[in-house]
Amino acid sequence: MLGIDLDKVNWYILCKAKYELIYLFGKGNVKIYKTFKGYHVRVNVNLPFDKATTLRIYFYDDDTRLLYDEERHRIGSISLTDVLYTTKVAGYMYFDKDGVAHYSYTEDYTEEDITESVCK
Repeated sequence: MLGIDLDKVNWYILCKAKYELIYLFGKGNVKIYKTFKGYHVRVNVNLPFDKATTLRIYFYDDDTRLLYDEERHRIGSISLTDVLYTTKVAGYMYFDKDGVAHYSYTEDYTEEDITESVCK
């Protein structure tokens, strides 16, 4: 599976990714999901790490995600690379003056498949 995390991208980059990936791998193999910060593009294809990374860079995958994956690959943790979450809850916990714990969520979403409706 090839995954591309497009956070805070413009419509042109998203549509470019959709149609070029469909051209390369076929319509049935490309799915686009709406996330909290942007989009996840998933392509049902098995590629070597270096080729997948080249495509991820070309299609503007998240820079931090790419750096983490390069390091994981370097130390031999290849199974932990190119991970996209379908559901995510992120935030922090804090305690009030009475010692009661509270949670504040910075991200809370489940992906929504928008493949058919995006970039028509």
